[in-house]
Amino acid sequence: MSGRMDSLRGALVPMEKRSARKWVPLSVIRVRWAAFAGMAIWVLAGAPSAIAKPSPCNEPAAKPIVKIDVPGRPFEALASADGCWIFASLAPEANRGPQARFSGADLRKWNREPPRPRDFRGAGGIAVLRRVDGKVKLKRVVRFSPRAGGVFGIAFANDGKWLVATVPGAGAVVFLDVHRMETGKGNPFLGSIRDGERAGSIYAVASADGRFLFVSDERLHQVSAIDLDKARRTNFAQSSRIGSIPVGLAPVGLAFSSDNRYLFITSEVWGRIAQLPSGARIVVPMQGSGSETRANRWPMTCHPEVGGKTQNGKPIWWPEGAISVVDLARAEEHPARAVVGNAPAGCIPVRVVVAPDGKTVYVTARESNALLAFDAEKLVTDPEHALVGRVVVGRSPVGLAVVDRGRKAGVANSSRFGGSGGRDLTVVSMSGIREGQAKLEGTIPAGAFPRELHMTPDGRTLILTNFGSEQLELIDLDRLRRVLEPVKGSPAGRNAAKVPVS
Repeated sequence: MSGRMDSLRGALVPMEKRSARKWVPLSVIRVRWAAFAGMAIWVLAGAPSAIAKPSPCNEPAAKPIVKIDVPGRPFEALASADGCWIFASLAPEANRGPQARFSGADLRKWNREPPRPRDFRGAGGIAVLRRVDGKVKLKRVVRFSPRAGGVFGIAFANDGKWLVATVPGAGAVVFLDVHRMETGKGNPFLGSIRDGERAGSIYAVASADGRFLFVSDERLHQVSAIDLDKARRTNFAQSSRIGSIPVGLAPVGLAFSSDNRYLFITSEVWGRIAQLPSGARIVVPMQGSGSETRANRWPMTCHPEVGGKTQNGKPIWWPEGAISVVDLARAEEHPARAVVGNAPAGCIPVRVVVAPDGKTVYVTARESNALLAFDAEKLVTDPEHALVGRVVVGRSPVGLAVVDRGRKAGVANSSRFGGSGGRDLTVVSMSGIREGQAKLEGTIPAGAFPRELHMTPDGRTLILTNFGSEQLELIDLDRLRRVLEPVKGSPAGRNAAKVPVS
């Protein structure tokens, strides 16, 4: 090696004298430099056999479906960018609900002082799991105070260095250090920002440029906008919350358009609560500034999911829910005036995802038992005619993921309010959904109350949270057909329904 390096040093001197006082031509020096540099790189790299191998973190499991028990009811689970870690938000175990109201001061105190083991009873938190060589093991749980209740939505921010968690019982979003959670060293709690008294924060998403965070506040019927740049500079000062986006009743799902110009938001009911002189409370359609209001055609075709479908012997009719479109440029400056369109989205729409090509937006409508497809461009320009397809799936669908480069969708049938069905995922072939030809390829068995679906970053594994049975479920997409079960009583595609395109 030393001989090679001596030769290399000689070649690096362009005016070096050789024997008989002859100068070496520059072209020769270039050739020698290229040869020696290539040899040096080869030696230092250790030959071609030393080429980096794929990470063992994404190795498939021994079985196509693997279930992992977790100490709580998992709401959402996300994998790290390298696939080596899974973070799952936990609500307290069954029959161990939140204790009392939890203030911002309580949260800050909890973050400063390590909890005692007995304080864990009834606590939610974040489960941290290690994933390597096809195996997933629970490493630790970052516990929150029992008085804060459960942890629900989670999202990565700050280039994956932070995990943001919604904590409805605290009326806040909490920021945690990902590295500290992985290693178990140091306090992972970085700070918190409140998003409103009894806000009921459920979902959180960070913009692609890392500058803003949006949080769906289910009970306040709004989406909070948080300036992440300011949060970094001010150590998560409350002033980092720059405002709220008003939407319909019970907003939940959040997804960005493929060009990151728009944010799509689902609201379970496009209405407001009104109280009659008799004291009865009813839901009436929203009074806004969209074409749906001017035309007075917002569909009143839905019933309450719980509490009965009649009142005084008469049917109770509710408006359909909505998918709202937010202009992100406006939201950064004036959140209250950022909504640019609203479209009917079936009965109780809850989750929303965007196809990889950005052309179609999918929504699960829980009370409609359906998966809806919208034209992404028309949601902005012509929301009244944006719905282009639908397919009936299982009972009370919630979680939704688009897989296989957009060719398939997985829908989690929660069966949340009872009835037959549930405890499975419906796999839908999406190729013909705009023409009414979407096919139900089959179902995948799941645990109780399958809730959220996310893919690992390499696109090979689907992570499902079984909220009721306190498990994570990992599904190998390369072996999907091995675990698909036929849709009982119905051939593929029988439940597909054509929606005219105008």
